[in-house]
Amino acid sequence: MQLARQAVDYIQSEAATEERGEWCYSHSEIKLEAPVLNPSKIACVGHNYREHILEMGREIPTHPVVFAKFANAVIVPDDNIPYPSVTEKLDYEAEFAFVIGETGERCRREGALAYVAGYTIVNDVSARDMQMRTLQWLHGKSLDGSAPMGPWLATKDEVPDPDVII
Repeated sequence: MQLARQAVDYIQSEAATEERGEWCYSHSEIKLEAPVLNPSKIACVGHNYREHILEMGREIPTHPVVFAKFANAVIVPDDNIPYPSVTEKLDYEAEFAFVIGETGERCRREGALAYVAGYTIVNDVSARDMQMRTLQWLHGKSLDGSAPMGPWLATKDEVPDPDVII
């Protein structure tokens, strides 16, 4: 996180001394990448929105509904989302993503945010027909390109309490 802050500080100080020139590019001249290009793990929690669970007439789960996506699911938000022929019911959900920056095991709830490096947005693209074939969601949630991410990463110091809506 310190290196990211140094890079931002450098760019801002240099850009402040330059007039519109080599430091400034239009959006069409650049391609923004996902903030985490090759994550080692993408752990997801389903049924994480209380109002929607109740709206669907389901019970609030007593344990987290966990599934995974893989690194091949991550694409840039501006890229086209693949629509594979293996599904007829492609769906999406906008998700607030925690980017974990520290290794931890059996972390206590009270200190869990200490492991967070920052936050981004992920589009959880799902093949609903494939997802609902079994109790395990992986098949319908892990297609190539099924996790458009970012392009921005807000660092933990920029969002000190993710439960507070600004």
